[in-house]
Amino acid sequence: MLIDILTGNPFFASCLAATVLMLVWRWAGKERRIAWPHLLFPPFWSIGSTFVLGISASFLPMTLDRYLYAVDGSFGFQASFLGARLLLSHPWLLHTCALCYFNLPIAMTLIYLLLQRYGSAEEARRFIQFAICLAIAGTSLYFACPAVGPGGAFHTDFPNRIPQAIVVPVSMPLSARNCMPSMHTAWILCLLWCAPPLGRWFRAILWTFAGFTLLYALSAGGHYLVDLIVAVPFTLAVRAGFRSEWKSPGSVANAGLVVLWFVALRYGVSLFAASPAVPYGLTAISLLSPLWSRAAAAREQVAGLPYGCDEPAVEPARWTTLKRI
Repeated sequence: MLIDILTGNPFFASCLAATVLMLVWRWAGKERRIAWPHLLFPPFWSIGSTFVLGISASFLPMTLDRYLYAVDGSFGFQASFLGARLLLSHPWLLHTCALCYFNLPIAMTLIYLLLQRYGSAEEARRFIQFAICLAIAGTSLYFACPAVGPGGAFHTDFPNRIPQAIVVPVSMPLSARNCMPSMHTAWILCLLWCAPPLGRWFRAILWTFAGFTLLYALSAGGHYLVDLIVAVPFTLAVRAGFRSEWKSPGSVANAGLVVLWFVALRYGVSLFAASPAVPYGLTAISLLSPLWSRAAAAREQVAGLPYGCDEPAVEPARWTTLKRI
């Protein structure tokens, strides 16, 4: 794309295109309630996050990539290396996944516009706020576990050879420390939980888009498998804080699970190597956290609909109609 050529940054190009999409939607008279801060947020966030990540590279010369690599290895395989080989051996899959991954801002903008159209301005606003809260919290955690990903940490070996590496902090060149947790995973969950119920085909398209995006996030060299796993309880913990449910059992459990992961990744790598039950057990608890969080919320009578956003006090008639599609 011309924008991509001019900027050299496909993610920024996607954020810019998201703003253009909202402007066109607004000027076409489809929706006048789109706030200017929402219009300007995507490109400004892309610029701001790039600046912050640049600071992280300057102030955190040592990274924990070998710790994350070792934990990934405790599963018995290196998922990011295998994923990269899969994409490289199937160019169509590589291009499809890359297209989805870099255009996540556009996908989230479409969900925002659909919420404006078929839901309410308040639901759309809450969706954007949830995404912003995830971005702020996730960027903050990058400083707690700095890592650049296997593509940068093992650039001479990735993805064709699995290197043997001593688990120690290592110095990395000036590259963004934006691995843990995976923000693309968090935003995908935000998108899935908050999307309006527009029928089975719409839901199928969303899940397909999510699958391609997550495969690229895992395989492009910027993330380890554990980054994607931790993003699940992280998203739930931020969601609970966003909805002022700090004291709910699900909130406490998910926040504690994120803390446990961060502590274990830094100081308990040997525990992961001791038995496969440790990584697989923690992974099962993390990936199933949406289920037991929903059950805990139901017991406390704080369950929401849709899952990532607040439940309306009185469900609009148009929502009821859409659910029958």
